[in-house]
Amino acid sequence: MSKDLYGILNIERNATEQELKKAYKKAALKHHPDRNQNNKEEAEKKFKEVSEAYDILNNPKKREIYDRFGYDTLKQMNEGGGGEGHPHDIFSQMFGGRGRPERPEREETDIVAMVEIDLEDVFNGKKINKEYQYKKCCIICSGRGFKEGAVIRECSSCNGRGVKISMMRMGPMVQQVQRECEDCNGKGKTYSRDDICKTCNMQKFVVEEDIVTIDVPRGIKSDEKLTFYNKGHENEKRERGNMVLVVKVTDSDQFRRNGDDLYMENVDINLYECLVGTSLSIDYIDGDERHIKIDDMIEPGKNYKVSGLGMPIRDMPSANGDLYIKFNVEYPKAIEYSEENIRILSRILKQKNRVVDEEENMLHELTEACEHDNTYDSDDDNQHPNGQRMECNQQ
Repeated sequence: MSKDLYGILNIERNATEQELKKAYKKAALKHHPDRNQNNKEEAEKKFKEVSEAYDILNNPKKREIYDRFGYDTLKQMNEGGGGEGHPHDIFSQMFGGRGRPERPEREETDIVAMVEIDLEDVFNGKKINKEYQYKKCCIICSGRGFKEGAVIRECSSCNGRGVKISMMRMGPMVQQVQRECEDCNGKGKTYSRDDICKTCNMQKFVVEEDIVTIDVPRGIKSDEKLTFYNKGHENEKRERGNMVLVVKVTDSDQFRRNGDDLYMENVDINLYECLVGTSLSIDYIDGDERHIKIDDMIEPGKNYKVSGLGMPIRDMPSANGDLYIKFNVEYPKAIEYSEENIRILSRILKQKNRVVDEEENMLHELTEACEHDNTYDSDDDNQHPNGQRMECNQQ
């Protein structure tokens, strides 16, 4: 089952950034292993869940992916690159001084993104061009962020850390609180603004446009990954990472997919065809027709299988799954009744109608409901504003 990150932090789905931070602080302090020595293992597990939930929901891009596609898809994307924050690192950023020892950030050049592909394109195979942006090392400053010969010094106010740490009492506990150094704006360095590279504005990289051509493999499934080498971000050595696309296959209006099988619903047949069998043509997912033979009586609402008309099976070139069809039986608008026809129908179906004694029981007449009758409103109890019930026009 997919994780409910909002439930873990006990917040609503529309929670603001401030509400999110407040909920995280409360939950992180409650479950921190240092405060739960008698149940440290369970606390560590809960602490990781709380930190993971905050890490995802506090990131607008991750939060959007989680809200649209769920936790499992987001995890697939993280496994392809990008990663997540360590729970104690997140706690350290919020409270200061309680995390793991500092370590250099891992240089990240891979791009991990999601690509939605229509079910028809997965069946048929198709080439799709996807435009995207990547970071390219600034050629003006060679990735330094400053002009050549610029004088850059370590900030004396924060000793080059970019942050300052102060002590704050929280009830019986004394916490170290970390804040950005105001003298160097968190950079850990001081410099002359005239030495800043005007092209990249000290970012070392500029944003460029690129394109990848996706040759959609027939039968590919959601959450599979497609890797495009040397299509990611550049590092300062001008080496490009990879582009990793996580596939999300979207169902069509007429077909839905389950594994290697396809499902169609509401394929119309009339009552006669339902009872005696028929052959019919259906519009297939590849745009052509397929012809189906029905020999048995059809039961409405039940799935019927056509072998070999499902999705292509990857790595098995000539193999397909199955097609399942659910029929909608169209009843005749009227029947020519006669005593003879009724006897014939009863004999063929081996059925007859039930009879209630009209002399001993009151029989209530059943009529076809109009559209208004099918809409129930608890406020007016289906009453006309003047107290009269609306009636259908009878033809």
